Amino acid sequence: EDARKFNFTRNTPYKHVVSPVVNAENQVIGLLAIASQNFSVDFSNSDRNLLDVMSKKASKIAQSHFDPLTGLENSNSFELIIKDLLKQSWGTDVNHAIANVDIDRMAVVNDISGRDAGDQLIKQVGQKLAGMVRSRDVVARIGSDKFGVLLENCDLPTAQIVMKKISHAVSSIEFEWEGKTHEISVSIGIAPVTADAQSVTSLMNAAETARNVSKERGRNTIHVLDLEDSNLLARKEQIRWVGQIQSALRDDRLILFAQLIKPLKAKTGKPHYEILVRMQDDDGGVIPPGKFLPAAESFYLMSSIDYWVIGKTFNELADHKQNTGQACQVSINLSGQSLNDPVGFAAYIGNKLEEHQLDGSDICFEITESAAIANIDDARFFIDQVGAYGCQFSLDDFGTGLSSFAYLKNLKVDYLKIDGSFVTDICTDPVCESMVGAINQVGHAM
Repeated sequence: EDARKFNFTRNTPYKHVVSPVVNAENQVIGLLAIASQNFSVDFSNSDRNLLDVMSKKASKIAQSHFDPLTGLENSNSFELIIKDLLKQSWGTDVNHAIANVDIDRMAVVNDISGRDAGDQLIKQVGQKLAGMVRSRDVVARIGSDKFGVLLENCDLPTAQIVMKKISHAVSSIEFEWEGKTHEISVSIGIAPVTADAQSVTSLMNAAETARNVSKERGRNTIHVLDLEDSNLLARKEQIRWVGQIQSALRDDRLILFAQLIKPLKAKTGKPHYEILVRMQDDDGGVIPPGKFLPAAESFYLMSSIDYWVIGKTFNELADHKQNTGQACQVSINLSGQSLNDPVGFAAYIGNKLEEHQLDGSDICFEITESAAIANIDDARFFIDQVGAYGCQFSLDDFGTGLSSFAYLKNLKVDYLKIDGSFVTDICTDPVCESMVGAINQVGHAM
């Protein structure tokens, strides 16, 4: 600060009073000064107090608009800028583009090298993004490992070219921390910003949806979302749910229910529950999963829900054990989308088990047969990794696939949940009876 004052005031025909502008970390990010000619009256205490008040106000403004880690615009500021741009564009044919950029496998970096390494990586990626766009464009940090990019007066094809260059540049970052080198990549979603856009929230949701598609396709990819696409228009109701789901995740408005799994034969030991997720509406009412989960599936939000459910469930289990001294077993449903990142997802589960000091044998993860078959290699890897923590696995809806038995021997599962279509008619349909009998026999043989 003293150096800043010296450089600012020396060799000028003015006298100055300087006050620092600081960020949330109390680091000096700028100076506010009042100046007067050398022969004028000295500054009064009133002048100094006024400057102090103004610098504090400037600091508050800076802290409310800029991210302290990267120095970039924050989410609130980013949304205000988009809102102003929409006002300016109203009634014109000028189009813009918005991109949502997510650092792939950030959890792995944090788990292996620690939070300091993660923060440093976020800063480097932020600097790379800011250095590759025009001065009129805006780069903001809108989440822990997510960035928003607003490209003014830019059509979608051009936006895709720009973001491809950014993707390649980020992939070229050689990030090394304490002797460990991490491969860095980003998943990017791009959406159009048109003058007739309904709201800033809808634009942010559109870019986030496109980014989720990118991650679903294997990460380190770019997806452009065309809101005029007929398929999206046909799913208008699901699009409406996207914002509500994202809001529920942010505001912790998802809730868990525990359904007792009761054995037919009397059994002692820990009680076993299946964990089910519901959503609360703005009035506190409970929304059943059939209302919002289809939209979550279609718009690639299931992984976010899975992460939330696991984190919340593990926290509840730890509290229950601490308060009662007793443990229970739970089954947690997983989506196929989460299996697309088996390394990061397995690392997250291992980290949470250690954080809450839970016994892995008390956790059973349920994967549908169709999801396991669609991601057979990732499913096998994930089961092996998480199974090493002692966790168990159940194959749900078993028997619906044409090659159920062929795939079964390649998956180390502990339980089979026979598809309900066979069980419902088991007493009246000989085929169903035979299928259930065969599944039961094979299950016991394995």
